[in-house]
Amino acid sequence: QEQTAIELNGSIVAPEKSAVPTHRYNFGLTRENINSDDKLKGYYASYGMTLMEHYNLGVLYRHGRAKSGTTNDVDVSKFGIAGEIEIDPVIFTVGYFDSDSDSGRDLGNYLAEVLYMPLPKVILGARYDIVKEKGKEEAKAATVTARYNILSNVFAQMEYRKLEDDSRVTGNNEDENRVRLYLVALF
Repeated sequence: QEQTAIELNGSIVAPEKSAVPTHRYNFGLTRENINSDDKLKGYYASYGMTLMEHYNLGVLYRHGRAKSGTTNDVDVSKFGIAGEIEIDPVIFTVGYFDSDSDSGRDLGNYLAEVLYMPLPKVILGARYDIVKEKGKEEAKAATVTARYNILSNVFAQMEYRKLEDDSRVTGNNEDENRVRLYLVALF
């Protein structure tokens, strides 16, 4: 299904290495293709602030209609806020994301992540997520990764993930305790 968007975006850029933050923002409208009876699909906005290239805060909001299985479209509102602090060679991230819909499937996701880059080509990471859905037991996931950047567009990654999801909040996933190995080449 084709969508068209119109967006207003901009930034207020601070002088390099100053104590004044840089601001970036966008506002947009999306619509179905011109032959659709239901022209307006939704709207969105985001805002990001960066201070001294080491402290970041971002907020986003989206409201619109989305397909819900084979049924009619449902109204969906999504909100997110996340912050990041970079203290070389470590990056700390925390965030909260929320999704409410007419279908009654309301989700909330809390996350915390730490990335450590001891060498330019090596990234070690740990992430913890809690996903909540109204009326269900929350799902918890812990992930540990080790990544080696072979080239600028090729990397190898090993990942260990432990997921506890007895209520199947995250979809068809059940509890898992897995190690995965990836070799990715981006073209």
